[in-house]
Amino acid sequence: RHVQPIRLVASSTSGEWLKTDAYLEYPDPVTGVTKQFRSLEEAEAGVMQISPYPTSNTVQMKRASARRVGSTYAFDFLGLIEVGLIQQWGKHPEMQMPASDSLFEATELVMGADGE
Repeated sequence: RHVQPIRLVASSTSGEWLKTDAYLEYPDPVTGVTKQFRSLEEAEAGVMQISPYPTSNTVQMKRASARRVGSTYAFDFLGLIEVGLIQQWGKHPEMQMPASDSLFEATELVMGADGE
């Protein structure tokens, strides 16, 4: 009987709040050390990865800079607000909490070089 190891990852590295991913692990048959991973989302495409953890991107570098100076990266506040809302709804079980996809919504506004 073959057992297929699966790695579950929840992170905010891409800027999204706790984005979840699942990977099939392919361990070395001799050592048992995982050598390759395949995203469950991309399993049919046959794309293999060396590591399930993405390399640093712009969001991660900005988040790390904010942490170094004892602050929080602005995008992280959105996730914190959402968690706070869910906790507050949990304190009032007599009230029906809206569906999680409509509980909190944010729109990013980006100023262009011309100030608009």
